[in-house]
Amino acid sequence: MDISTGSFVSADEIQLAPEDQQIGAVVGYRLVAGVGLCKAGQSSCAYNPVTSCYGCPKFMPSLDRESHVEAIEGMRDQVRLYLKQGISDETPAYRQLTRALAGAQQALTLIDDRPKNHG
Repeated sequence: MDISTGSFVSADEIQLAPEDQQIGAVVGYRLVAGVGLCKAGQSSCAYNPVTSCYGCPKFMPSLDRESHVEAIEGMRDQVRLYLKQGISDETPAYRQLTRALAGAQQALTLIDDRPKNHG
């Protein structure tokens, strides 16, 4: 997982990358962009952007802490909706969200733990 290696990209790298590689999607009730880049491109992926990215080896997370915070809040919105609708925590979608939340939290931790003069 790229997150565990600390292979992050800057906001400038994201803006300079082809649009197809820039990750963005609606998560929960939020439009989330800037969480990182996809080495393969979103159009090549059969999975939902953002919520599938955090566990994917093609994902290069952004150094922008706020984009990950927004993704986490969007995923929490979705979890609350699932709970309100009575969707079981045993469903694949619920498990995917909890894995993605853990990955997003890991990204935040790694960003926070980076030396202040790095990145």
